[in-house]
Amino acid sequence: GPGVGAHERDRAGALQRHRHSFGGARERDRHLTWLTETSLTIPRAAGLWVIGAAVQQERYDASDVAGFDYRFTTPGIFAQGTLNLQRSLSLTASARVDLSQRPSIARFYLVVWGLFYAEYVMVPAAGLLA
Repeated sequence: GPGVGAHERDRAGALQRHRHSFGGARERDRHLTWLTETSLTIPRAAGLWVIGAAVQQERYDASDVAGFDYRFTTPGIFAQGTLNLQRSLSLTASARVDLSQRPSIARFYLVVWGLFYAEYVMVPAAGLLA
């Protein structure tokens, strides 16, 4: 049967540095945003699955003013399923979850298990596969 397909890795980032002057006061700061993501494509007889993980970070560092620095790191996972129902008809659903939000994790698993159920139970039973 179909095996594991392509593995992809993506990275992106942006850095901004500012030097502000307000009257005689100098304010320097730095903004950093970066993202890294990896995904795996899994071909199936009835369609295609893509699963993956990502991490994003937003950071602000104020060199001359105290109390405004922050750093937010957000890990996440995602899945997408595409079912080929007929030659010119497919059904695609996807879910992505922020792992720092517990209610989002529960919703993500419900969607993914629903996709598996559709691929292996509902669609074959209805005779919709191409």
